[in-house]
Amino acid sequence: MLLGAAGTSAPRAEIAPGPEAFALRGFGSLIATKTSDERVGWRVQNQPIEQARHQAGEWSLGPESVLGVQADLYPQSQLAATLQVLAMNRDHGHGEAAVELAFLRYRFAPEWQLRLGRIWTPSFLNSETRYVGYANTTIRNTNYTLYQITNLDGGDLRWQRRLASGNLTLSAYLGKNRYSLPNSASGAEDFYQLPFIGGGFVAWEDRNWLLRSSYTKIELQRRGAANASLLAVTVPALRAAAASGKCAICADEADKWARTWTGVDYRVATVAARYSAGAWVISGEYINRSTDGTFPDVDAFDLEINYRWRDWTPYFDYLGAWSSSNNKPVFTQPQFAALNRSYAAGHIDRTILTAGLKYDLSENFSVRAEVARIRFADPLAGVGFAPVQVGATLPENYTVTSIAVDVLF
Repeated sequence: MLLGAAGTSAPRAEIAPGPEAFALRGFGSLIATKTSDERVGWRVQNQPIEQARHQAGEWSLGPESVLGVQADLYPQSQLAATLQVLAMNRDHGHGEAAVELAFLRYRFAPEWQLRLGRIWTPSFLNSETRYVGYANTTIRNTNYTLYQITNLDGGDLRWQRRLASGNLTLSAYLGKNRYSLPNSASGAEDFYQLPFIGGGFVAWEDRNWLLRSSYTKIELQRRGAANASLLAVTVPALRAAAASGKCAICADEADKWARTWTGVDYRVATVAARYSAGAWVISGEYINRSTDGTFPDVDAFDLEINYRWRDWTPYFDYLGAWSSSNNKPVFTQPQFAALNRSYAAGHIDRTILTAGLKYDLSENFSVRAEVARIRFADPLAGVGFAPVQVGATLPENYTVTSIAVDVLF
């Protein structure tokens, strides 16, 4: 059986159970990407900034190419074990293999399923197929950078039953994680600790419609020597300014920056729908991110339309994101100029128009080509998004051209 398709109510990147007692399969995407402006580098996830700057305006295979291999064991009909290893460019700036999935799945009743181990965090509509290029049309969904940590160590419980003309799925998940970031310029370690990841989704799907909504709550702590050094200076300075009476907002700002270390309350809520009729597929997803830390609160929306004609699928995609907090300078004191620059970078308001074409050469091999036109509301933007500034500011408009070769094996 093929890797889970993007059109199911609970899309899966792991292989669905089959008659085999053991299965070894995988997926891969070779993706070449180029920005139209030499002032803009391109990266995804937690890759080093300097690497993206060095490749600005040039074709690069490094940022988004990926290779996954998965082993599944089915000792009995109710029990399965899955191990998936994913190789991609990570925090060290080169391809690294890491365990993305490692869990036991037990179906203890016809309608109930339990998974324990390392699983995907299904926050978004396509969370569990985001790396399986063959299962998607667009090469990327940049709104998913609003929460880019894809898995958790813990488990989930799913219940499914027939409702009207379709299937209803309820899921609850709970776990934790640790997410490495590139070391600072001085070589100091930097990473996120996530002691709590919890949430759930509800989905209903029939022959034409998929309706889905999710909520995920995360406790996010930025740790490591790099962050400790920054906060050791920043938080006391803010508290001193508040105590002096010269900064009315500094007490609240000090608490906000202190939570960077002790734990930010980070919440992601989504509502999504997909409609399929003949050769047409239309999908939309709304995402709301809210925090009590220094991240900007953001509302984002994605609308995708694609049409399949024989082996060809032309597609169009619109993405928009709008921030509502931590997105502009707030301090009048010169000593906090660096914090003002950080907040200005949080003004990530943007629109992205994408047009592309996918060609299926066979049932497990496809080629995609797309052009994305990106427009920022503020040339200082940059937090929580892929582009990397080479100069002082980002250009207001630029284009990202991508070519992908996708395979299942």
